[in-house]
Amino acid sequence: MDHPMIRYFPKIYDDIREIKILCDLQGPWLDRISEEIDKTLRNTFIVLSNVNGIENFEKIFEIIASPSTETLEFRRERLLNRASIRAPLTMPWFRGRLDGILGTGKYDLSMDYENQTLTLKSRVVNQNWYFEVLNLIAITKPAVVEFINMPLILHGINVGERIRVRTDGAGWNYRLGTTWRLGRRPFVTRTSTEWETVKLESVSSVTPEFLHDVAVLISNRIESILINDSVWIPTSGFEVLSVDANVITLAYLIYISAGIGVITNIKLMGYDQTVWSNVDTYIPINANTIVEHQIPVTEPVLA
Repeated sequence: MDHPMIRYFPKIYDDIREIKILCDLQGPWLDRISEEIDKTLRNTFIVLSNVNGIENFEKIFEIIASPSTETLEFRRERLLNRASIRAPLTMPWFRGRLDGILGTGKYDLSMDYENQTLTLKSRVVNQNWYFEVLNLIAITKPAVVEFINMPLILHGINVGERIRVRTDGAGWNYRLGTTWRLGRRPFVTRTSTEWETVKLESVSSVTPEFLHDVAVLISNRIESILINDSVWIPTSGFEVLSVDANVITLAYLIYISAGIGVITNIKLMGYDQTVWSNVDTYIPINANTIVEHQIPVTEPVLA
């Protein structure tokens, strides 16, 4: 079969054997050149780059990658994050970057302008993104701003109300003044319709007072925290265990002397050692560290 390259020659050469042989020999080389040109073009874009292109961009941004622990997709997203960093720092811009890294609503960022302190409470699920968040802050924040990073574990409890109705009826099987055989049938046969939902959980009806009472009830039944399936922290060891409106907040101090090193799993335990939540995370313990949990009790109302 003739190589497609022959179609670029005038029709007069279609039956010339030498031209066909020339196309068969040079065609694969031209295909290779075309592929290399396409690969080079794609490697000018981070989103389309292959491994070689990603490595070139990492040299530009002075990133030392670890291919054994970092996936190509993570390295690509890290480059996109670095490429989008522009000074000066503004809180809306910072929140936009954290939305892309941590996810919308999965962190709490605040700025104390009087004391020039930036506080980030967040949950990072793996080591790679933990260091990327720290790098983002180191590159963008002004030198006069002090940065405080606090681990934050977010939970959520939905409390909804559903109302259903059905009708119940009764039919008498025996009547006075007639003949019947006792015991053949029950005196009364009850009849009922299927349940009909008249109010769904997605329709608001629960009051703030009810949500607060549920939050208080749950907070009173929290027993302990289990770190890495090995370290127990009872409620008596908590720094904070409180309810504000419908949000339960608990916090505890992890001492560096505990020798934990890195927190990779946190379990919230109820009475009788029941696991209420199981969270995978990445929290290096390089100093005494306070870990905070927030558990909002909300009504799952659809917008």
